[in-house]
Formats: sequence, C-alpha cells, structure tokens
Amino acid sequence: MTVIDDVISHFESNWGSVTPKPSFFNGHKQRVEGHTNYMYVYLLASDYEDAESSGTYRNENHRLRLRIGSVTSQQYKDNMLAEVERLCAEIVSGYKYNRSIRTIDISSTKEWKADVIFELKKFMVEK
Repeated sequence: MTVIDDVISHFESNWGSVTPKPSFFNGHKQRVEGHTNYMYVYLLASDYEDAESSGTYRNENHRLRLRIGSVTSQQYKDNMLAEVERLCAEIVSGYKYNRSIRTIDISSTKEWKADVIFELKKFMVEK
C-alpha cells in the first residue's frame, strides 16, 4: 500500500458520526465530478534518509494535501474539517508520527473547500 492508500484507509475506518462519510479519492489517479462531499488525497513530497550507518534502515517523511470539499454548505465543510483535524491527531496505522501542519480555506461561491497539509513519519523502516 502507498502512503495515500494508508491515509484513505485511516479516514474511511475511523470517520465519526459528526457528518456522513464523504467520498475519498486518490487525487493523482482520479478526478470525479458530482460528489456533494469529498476528500482528495495528494502526495506532495516524500523524503528518505538512512537511519543508521549500515544503510539497512531508513526514516520516511511524507507530506500530503487533503482537499476537503462540499457543495452542500459551509457548515457541512466545517464539520468535515473538524473531523479531519481529529483524525489527523490520531496515529495512522504503520506510522509513528503524524500531524496537521496547516489549514487553508479555498472556498468559492459554488463550493466550500479547504486544504489541510498533513505530515506522516515512519522510523527505522527496513529497505
């Protein structure tokens, strides 16, 4: 599984009852129109560094953009955003550290959207 698949799985499995679960998509593979509430996941960058001198293990750092959107209402987008922030604070299975770095409101007159920059880290991963 890729880091995008891991994040989508985390959100699908742990989504609460604040709002109905939105549709989740890998933003690099598909752009789907017609969904009223959605989240696209984009990988912005991945960095790898050796964790020890023999080169057997490495640390992985991933930065993603989560685009949350709703055509229903701003309140619906705000509720989804609160749920995303809650889930960003929970450790994603297989990772040792993750956090939400920044949220950017990119709403328009037709659609309410926000981008969340999300960082995940794995330590001592065998190459």
